[in-house]
Amino acid sequence: MPFPFKSLSLYRVKRTFTSARSNHAFNEGELFQYMSSSLNHYDGIEICAFKKKDSTKELIWHADESDLTNWATFFEPVPWPK
Repeated sequence: MPFPFKSLSLYRVKRTFTSARSNHAFNEGELFQYMSSSLNHYDGIEICAFKKKDSTKELIWHADESDLTNWATFFEPVPWPK
């Protein structure tokens, strides 16, 4: 199953810095632009994909820098979490 960009209503990128952590929510177009231009600017990065479920958010996909060795392969099909 492909990475679920089209089926999600919210994406969150958690950027991990040496001494600080920040969160920002992106829409679909912004996420690809951010991810394709920002990987090399941080010492760590964690991607969390959320789907809105009623009034809560359900985490449905997650990756960190160990999974993101190559942006090109990151956008290839990946397994959904079990």
